[in-house]
Amino acid sequence: MGIELASISLAFLAGIIGVLSPCVWPLVPVIMSSAANSGHFGPLFLALGLATAFAVAGTFLTLLLLNLGLNPDVYRYVAAVLLILIAFLLISKRLGEWASNQLSLLTSRFNTAGSDATGSVAGQFGIGALLV
Repeated sequence: MGIELASISLAFLAGIIGVLSPCVWPLVPVIMSSAANSGHFGPLFLALGLATAFAVAGTFLTLLLLNLGLNPDVYRYVAAVLLILIAFLLISKRLGEWASNQLSLLTSRFNTAGSDATGSVAGQFGIGALLV
């Protein structure tokens, strides 16, 4: 079983269609208004970043599963366990606050004061890639 060139384009298409997911719709106005403030091509580069990240992640995971000889069912079980852990973080106020504090400590190391990285099309591409 090998990866075909069509798989990469299908993963890219899945990234574009991923924007139509119901859990994404509440974020669309906020993200797109931010992208629109960065210029005429901001929303386009945001969508390209999102689609590219889906394609890269899908291709990388497929290659990893195929080349390491891993059973795809194991990957599904690991993903299910991660989703359950995230659910516990969302359900438990104490666990959610602990995770939020830990992530805040991590992200506070990135100093973005004074930079306008999100105002460029490259910044919007990066934001789109990070939304995956």
